[in-house]
Amino acid sequence: MEKKKINKKRVIFKIVISIVMILVALILWVGIEVAVNAFKKDAPRRPTEALHTEGVTDLIWVFNNPGATHPDIAYTSDTVTAQIVLDNIRDSITYINNRYDCSDFRAIDLLKLYLVGGAEMLSLSPDIGETIEQTLTGFKFWITSEGKDSMCYHSENHEALFGVVEYLTGMLFPDTAFTIDGKDGAEHITIARTRLLTWMELRFDYGFSEYLSSNYYPVDLAALSMLLQYGDHTDTELMTKASIITDLICYDYASHLYDGTFISTSGRSYDHNNGGGFPTSSSYKIIDYIWQRGNVDHTLEKGGHDYLFIDMLQSINPDTSNPYYVVPDVILAIGEDQDAKEVKASYGLNLSELEAEGMLGMSDKQILFLLGMGAKTNSEVIDTILDIMNEYNLWHNNFLSSFKYINITLFRWLGLMPSLMDTLKPATNGSAIQRGNIYAYITENYKLSNNQSYHPGFYGDQNTLSIATLPGGVTVYTTHPFRKECDKTPGYWAGFGVAPDAVQDKNIDLKENELYKYLVKTETWTRYELVMFNNSMFYFDAEALKQILPKAINKLAYYKEINPYANEGFRLLINAIIAFISKNEIHQALIYIRILEKHPLNEDQAYEALLQKFLIGVKLILIDDSKGDEVVKDCIQTMQFLNMEKMA
Repeated sequence: MEKKKINKKRVIFKIVISIVMILVALILWVGIEVAVNAFKKDAPRRPTEALHTEGVTDLIWVFNNPGATHPDIAYTSDTVTAQIVLDNIRDSITYINNRYDCSDFRAIDLLKLYLVGGAEMLSLSPDIGETIEQTLTGFKFWITSEGKDSMCYHSENHEALFGVVEYLTGMLFPDTAFTIDGKDGAEHITIARTRLLTWMELRFDYGFSEYLSSNYYPVDLAALSMLLQYGDHTDTELMTKASIITDLICYDYASHLYDGTFISTSGRSYDHNNGGGFPTSSSYKIIDYIWQRGNVDHTLEKGGHDYLFIDMLQSINPDTSNPYYVVPDVILAIGEDQDAKEVKASYGLNLSELEAEGMLGMSDKQILFLLGMGAKTNSEVIDTILDIMNEYNLWHNNFLSSFKYINITLFRWLGLMPSLMDTLKPATNGSAIQRGNIYAYITENYKLSNNQSYHPGFYGDQNTLSIATLPGGVTVYTTHPFRKECDKTPGYWAGFGVAPDAVQDKNIDLKENELYKYLVKTETWTRYELVMFNNSMFYFDAEALKQILPKAINKLAYYKEINPYANEGFRLLINAIIAFISKNEIHQALIYIRILEKHPLNEDQAYEALLQKFLIGVKLILIDDSKGDEVVKDCIQTMQFLNMEKMA
């Protein structure tokens, strides 16, 4: 009996030891795999030295304007030499050959130069043509080609540019064996054409992932315009579909125009698109040209994706004597319509919709869609993304560096990756741009646009969920600042850490919103609540403002004494007056103008004093006092005297 007990203990001991050894072996396996993955060195994402690639855009302007002079360019097409050309393309060539991030941006410009420079430029020296040809035919056009790099492939604007660069390079050198893969240019035309048609099909069926992006629509248009201007015009399918997708972007511009510019809730944007005034919007020049606003001298403009699109609009096809593309009259009319309107649209897919739509897999269409929406670590896509990275050896791409540490074979065999991502909830989940249900209300006084209830509590990246656009380049938008490293994407003021719940109907009633509840229920306001309300005032309807403003006014006497916040109360009164006037609540506006009259100002607050005087004049006009006109005119003359033309 005792012997049986000993044998049983030995068996149990052996089982325990075996389990421990298996666990140790598994831990060692995972540890070794993580260590090996960690030693995979990232390819450089940016050059370590300053490279000035704008020399190519200077050359484009010179050859596109024969004999003309530009105030910022020291040579003309008559005086340019081979050395000038080689010097000005050198940095772009270096940038592209090293395949730094956004090399496709430089490659599309290099193609444009080759096409507009033509025989005149190439005749200056054989080195010019040879250098450009070697760079373009050696370029990595997509993840399917070999090579380690840190170019960005996971956004739809890059997908379009890569495709067009490959297609046009193939057209220029159809019989040349490309050094990237040995295939000739004709083969690359076929490959790129298929990918471009797939990209356009996805845009037509699902809309843009980078929807309403004033920053990235110009990039899409640059790709499409180069295709329309220099592509094979006998390829009716390709040209027609490129025109249709261009129509869709122009329609988005038209339907969301306000005060001659395009600033909207968006799938991807940067702080300079939202907060720097209208001219800093990347779409500003395009809007100016299409709707002939007259704010830009397009004859002197050079460089940028907007230039490529505008140049195409200005050009005539010599074979047909017709423009390559014309913005449809109905789209022009929509952009010129000044009536109050509501605009509704839906773009993209939610992560939860991908499987049902057949977008999870390794086909070109599936890869283009997943990378185009920026999906990375979400549980719905993680296995597919890792499959893509393993298939195309993307482990050295700096954008995807963190994936090295989760590409664990054991976890994948056991199907643990989706659960692991749900547990860890990495911030990179927010880079997936999901379905945007867009609502905009546009009047002559303001435009309010919102991404309706976009995944509240979810991480974000570069989404702009709510934004108010006011006359003269004033914008008010909602963001949760992300990180302070200004040299990194997306930057402090772009995107958000966590998405709020934002909804809109016309001029927005947020009474059920947490912000409204918070401001109403908070008994004692600190400066935090005051600033929060001041920055979000235009999102509330008149009834909400009537309830919240008295609480804010009670804090004015205290905070006006605290520097550097002395102007917070004055700004709140100004915002309240403008908000009530815009909502046609004249009686309420008069109440707050009277409060503003009593607001004390120091001698060094000349700007505030001028605004105060101006609004007092407005009050007199509203109560039919003839003195009001004189007061307002005096203020405007003072503004003009001080060169404050926009304000005047």
